[in-house]
Amino acid sequence: MKIRCTQDSIRLRVRKSDIALLAKGQKVAEILHFPTGNTLIFTLEIGPVERLQVQYKEASLAVHLPERIAQNWINTEQVGIEDTLGQLHLLIEKDFPCAHRPHENKADTFEELA
Repeated sequence: MKIRCTQDSIRLRVRKSDIALLAKGQKVAEILHFPTGNTLIFTLEIGPVERLQVQYKEASLAVHLPERIAQNWINTEQVGIEDTLGQLHLLIEKDFPCAHRPHENKADTFEELA
């Protein structure tokens, strides 16, 4: 999972392997390790929620997808899920190969949908 944060906006780009984990009911996580020994953890998971949810607690940001929306996204060619939660804009999308990085390993991206 790739994470991009800008002012009041979070964008998660999810690889094929991440989608496979979500489809099995597992969570996807990325951990940033700082030289101070602290960490910042980002997770994405399917949960019993009515709409997208974001929770921040103790250096951890958790994004929860509703089951129905997640399954439709996982099992179709739908590229992304987007919502605005208060001031926060959230975009979760399937990861495509970067055109400006021709030598990047594209095996875990959604080239077939490009």
